[in-house]
Amino acid sequence: MNSGYRKLVVPDELKDTSKWPCPEENLVEWPDRYFRVKRAIQMRVSGHTYGEVFQETGVLKCEVIRQMHRCLTEQMPGRIMGFHALLPYARVGPYIRTKSVHCDLLSGSAGAAGALEQLFRDHPGARKFIHRKFFPELHGETSAEPCITYVNLHRDFIRFLISNERLEPTEWPLCTRNEGYKSLRQYCDALIEANPERWLRHRKGKQAAWRARIGRGIPSLFDFHEPLVAVQMDYLMCDAAGVVHFKDPKGCDHAIPVKRWYVGLLAETTTSAVLGCYLSFETNPSTDCALETVSSVFGYESANSIDQLARLMPDGRSLMVSLVPELRNLVWAVLSVDNGWCNTSNDFVNNVIDALGCTVMFGTKRAWWQHAVIERVNGALTAMGWKRVLSSYGAGPEDPKRGNATKAAVAYDISDGLLRELFRVNIRDHNVNVAGESNFGNTRVEVFQHLLASDYLPQRLPAAKQDPANLKLLWHCVDCRITANRMSGERPHVNVGYCTYTNPQISGNFGLCGQHIRLWINRRDIRIVHGTLLEDKRSLGALQIERRWSRYEISWQTFTMIMRQLHSHPILRKGDDPVAATNALIKERIHRKGRRARLKLSREVGLAKTLEEAGVGDAPISRQREEPAPRDRGRGFGLLKLGRGIDQDHVRRSQGHWLISRLSRRT
Repeated sequence: MNSGYRKLVVPDELKDTSKWPCPEENLVEWPDRYFRVKRAIQMRVSGHTYGEVFQETGVLKCEVIRQMHRCLTEQMPGRIMGFHALLPYARVGPYIRTKSVHCDLLSGSAGAAGALEQLFRDHPGARKFIHRKFFPELHGETSAEPCITYVNLHRDFIRFLISNERLEPTEWPLCTRNEGYKSLRQYCDALIEANPERWLRHRKGKQAAWRARIGRGIPSLFDFHEPLVAVQMDYLMCDAAGVVHFKDPKGCDHAIPVKRWYVGLLAETTTSAVLGCYLSFETNPSTDCALETVSSVFGYESANSIDQLARLMPDGRSLMVSLVPELRNLVWAVLSVDNGWCNTSNDFVNNVIDALGCTVMFGTKRAWWQHAVIERVNGALTAMGWKRVLSSYGAGPEDPKRGNATKAAVAYDISDGLLRELFRVNIRDHNVNVAGESNFGNTRVEVFQHLLASDYLPQRLPAAKQDPANLKLLWHCVDCRITANRMSGERPHVNVGYCTYTNPQISGNFGLCGQHIRLWINRRDIRIVHGTLLEDKRSLGALQIERRWSRYEISWQTFTMIMRQLHSHPILRKGDDPVAATNALIKERIHRKGRRARLKLSREVGLAKTLEEAGVGDAPISRQREEPAPRDRGRGFGLLKLGRGIDQDHVRRSQGHWLISRLSRRT
């Protein structure tokens, strides 16, 4: 005979009731009932009979079985309700209505529990309509129109039910006084609770959704509390145009208009000390800028050649590795960067991992707070003077303090050497003189000196890599095929674009024709190349570049830009000097524009600048000068005011010594 009770079988992995989810029992309402039912369930699971359970707790058999079924209900995948099901008014599952709704206009919403879900089951298009209206698809950063209100959503929903779903006036929700407005709003509130990030993205905009990613209470995977364990790298954009003067290897001066430039900075996480710096005159940071920034940590700084700056930096040291020589050749475990194109390139990631043996950690897109240390360093260096330049473009077109930046940039000049030295002075001030609260009032140099004097275990590069020439950071790897033609007498060689490499070992062996070779090209100078045969992993030594490319010291980045120009102008490929031909083409294109319009030719101007620095061509892009003529403006490179104690005529000649005056007063 069937007793009417459902058969209850507790799995073996759930028989230990001490592991069941349990609420805060000191805050439970009606504690007598809660502990009595909990004791009854524990006794039954441990093997006691229902009679023994009733004698001790007074809970009937039917109630024990019912409450145990509720406790064993799956709340989420892999988790049961546990003793949370014993709380008053606790629901273990959704209510599913099966009976049709019979209401009148005077009854309001009484007797219509679960009617909306029943409507969604009978008319699936109604649920899709609500989701499409409440969570509209957005394109771009923000919504093109304001989000729909609950009143308008309810009005459109009723019109949809009448026109598309063909509901009769006697059916719910048309038969009620509020036409299901309360149920619809409760359903929308449940959608917000279940999908908070989606609601922010579609109802409040993309910026609000990104901001909501902060403060989620999730612990960080990496917490670094010791120095020299993790470093962060980013690029400081100096959004101030100007005419920068460069000198080529022959000593000629070239004035290049530059709209903005970047400074690559590498800072230590716990002390925010600047370990590496590289100034790049590019509209956007490149792989070369990223690798040069990392490589500057292992290089040596040159002495200062400017007399005024020599007083502020007498020993010529600014980076922490130079200020504390014991830190040289030390490496770190993690290098944290953002998702910029220059950081995600194969050359950067592969070279850093292979050369330094560290982990490259990429942050989330637009999650600036994951790199808060380097962002603060950028802000500190910017506040040292670059915000006060008249040729700055400011925070944007709506910046009230922004002037005519392009006009000011045309009027004021500065040399690239002075720019580099000014940044070095600011970095030295940041490392030596500034004492932050996070370092307990000590300067960053003092922190590292104390660290090295304590029981610190340094992680240094292997002895073979401590020479910067053997570090292999600034190399580009490319696989090519050895080609030759015996019929025409063309010796074996390797083609990289429109450039040819070979050496006696390759050119004298026609049997290598068709085999693959891996070339390691120096990113600073494409004339320095080493090759390895992939078939038998045999080193072929250094390769010689063809004569027409051997006149100039050209970087790999400049070489790829020249390749684009040669691809677009085939007539330039067959000349004796394709580099000079490309330079003449770029200069002709730039000279067609006025001096102010040249600031917009960022890519052409950048290529022309690098070619002029390499000594390509005889004529400069804009003009040559041996010594800048005195100007009666009284402001160097867009200065608001000049400092005291410095010769005014010298400031007018040097275009940019305003920072020297500010640094002199600060020190």
